[in-house]
Amino acid sequence: MSIFEYNKDINNLIKFPNAMLTDSGGFQMVSLSKRIKILEEGILFNNIYNSEVIKKNIKACNVGDVVKKTYESVCSDMHNDNNNDNVVVRDNVVVRDNVVVRDNVVAHDIFDEINKNVCDETYNNTNEENSCKTKKYVDMGEDILLSPEISIRLQNFIGSDIIMALDDVRSSLEEDKNKIEEATHRTNRWLKRCIDIHKKKEEQSLFGIVQGGLHIDLRNISMDYILRQKLNGYAVGGLCGGEKKKKFIEIIHHCSNEKNKKYNYLPTNKCRYIMGIGYIVDIIFCSLFGYDMYDCVYPSRTARFNTAVSFDGTIKLKQAKYKYDFSRLENNCKCYVCLKYTKAALHYLISKRNTITNVLLTLHNIYFTLYMCHLMRVAIFSNKLNQFITTFLYNHFVVGVKNGNYKIPCADDKKMNDEKKMNDDKKMNDEKKMNDDKMMNDEKNINDEKNINDEKNINDDEMMKSDKKHEQGSENLNAKSKNMIEELKKNLPQWAIQALEYADIELMF
Repeated sequence: MSIFEYNKDINNLIKFPNAMLTDSGGFQMVSLSKRIKILEEGILFNNIYNSEVIKKNIKACNVGDVVKKTYESVCSDMHNDNNNDNVVVRDNVVVRDNVVVRDNVVAHDIFDEINKNVCDETYNNTNEENSCKTKKYVDMGEDILLSPEISIRLQNFIGSDIIMALDDVRSSLEEDKNKIEEATHRTNRWLKRCIDIHKKKEEQSLFGIVQGGLHIDLRNISMDYILRQKLNGYAVGGLCGGEKKKKFIEIIHHCSNEKNKKYNYLPTNKCRYIMGIGYIVDIIFCSLFGYDMYDCVYPSRTARFNTAVSFDGTIKLKQAKYKYDFSRLENNCKCYVCLKYTKAALHYLISKRNTITNVLLTLHNIYFTLYMCHLMRVAIFSNKLNQFITTFLYNHFVVGVKNGNYKIPCADDKKMNDEKKMNDDKKMNDEKKMNDDKMMNDEKNINDEKNINDEKNINDDEMMKSDKKHEQGSENLNAKSKNMIEELKKNLPQWAIQALEYADIELMF
């Protein structure tokens, strides 16, 4: 923290002129679920590495005055314990055997007492039952308490432009609604504590996080409380953890649906932020619902697996077919990698296990993701959103599926797909037959008219042929566009069709 203090804030440290956002640490409740305990005071992390730097940072934040509730709670338990009759609390100071121990000295003892006295039930992100009988929930490591107050103080030190409130994150696959409800109410209580401790309201915008899992009623409870806090922005959390796409679309649409008069929705004049979104397809659909911000490790993580994002999905450059492919990653991409490297060159670097490939692909993936967002903004401002969405979806769900660059997530059941394909194929065949019959009749009529009008002027004949050619070209173009749209509709899963209906998008080229 002294580094940030010396450089004023993170922007000056890394020389980045734009807005910066820092998260609160709540997501680590999921990613480190086996090494934490959830307390009302905060999250107790079990750190298996050296904790000296962490303790030093917490001490630098001067948190001795912000763990007041923790001290009182733990010390009250100690006072009521028959084995600790000589322990009392006076003016937020612990007195043991008539010896006064100051706040900054007892911090480590307090964390130990939290670990010893608070229920040892391990936070469980799976549906398996964990034992609550053991005294120590992990066998090694040192416990570090992250409270809402500590989280905000740390983010104040970092100096980011947007800071997040600490939230109780539960896996989107959690089936126990009682656990989700408990986490939702705890998130609301923690938000109040974050607002109270936040001292840089003019310099840093605090965002609240809407929780509630996949339950609409819990999402309403969370939104109702958070919106009453009048914050500068609102985030939707607890998604993108493996839930079905249909449920994901339902939740994000409900939270932003301006037509929903019965329940609150995230206001349009404040920042809307979906946490954990990184796939370009997800970014496009969420943008249709009015969301503004996203965050994910996907562009860099997929680069570490030697994969580049493209207009029709992903390019897995480790595959042998790219060994003699001297084309660019994307012809219309102007990033450094696309201008300087071919697929064959990147494939060669990968085969030699040169780690520079991961850096290059990270640059491309981040640039390309931002480029797609730029194209969508242009489409919105030019009133071409329907055409942009249709082209984007066709590239992914038709072209990408055919060439193997895109795998449709949460595709419909096989039986439903088979029935849908049979009906669509039958419909397309019937339409094709009707069009063929019509074309044959048209040709016959034209030939008859031509035989009757052989005596007409040659110039008139040439003019008629020109008009006919133009009309026939327009008809062929319209028929081709219509067939492409029908092909796209056949490939789109039900969740994508539902999302397009929610966003009032009409497929057209």
